[in-house]
Amino acid sequence: AVVQHHLSRLGFMGFTCTSFRAAGGLGVHSLEFSTMPPDFVAAFVESDLLMHDPVTRRARSETGPFFWGEDDHDPQLEAHRHIARLRDDLGVQGGCCAMISERVGAQASGGMIINASGAAFRVSESVLTAVQVIAGQVFWKLGMLRAVRQVALEVVATPVS
Repeated sequence: AVVQHHLSRLGFMGFTCTSFRAAGGLGVHSLEFSTMPPDFVAAFVESDLLMHDPVTRRARSETGPFFWGEDDHDPQLEAHRHIARLRDDLGVQGGCCAMISERVGAQASGGMIINASGAAFRVSESVLTAVQVIAGQVFWKLGMLRAVRQVALEVVATPVS
């Protein structure tokens, strides 16, 4: 709720948090959570559009946050047309995306992507910086939650003497 509050103050209607892992040339994307409408999220997941989303793809190679718009989609590709239709139906004209990279062992890398979407946001350096800071905070919080969950699983799995 706090992340959505701050992003809405920047003019975004919602956001999606995804993670990915890449190893041996293969990539796996996972939806962590989203404040976008459930029908939009379900259509994205059911059609496996995360792997084809040009914004997600671009985020994996960018070194900083970036703004995106309708021109980031290739109208020749069916998956891009599908994504554009879903976004058009919501009134999404673009957004701002930030990725936090992480190394996962010697052979794999990955990261977390925050993709804020909307139509009434301001395109400015301060918005880019704010979205990057928010992404860093979400990444840190998810890491803490995963660590707590792992400790809890270890405690449950420990035999009692």
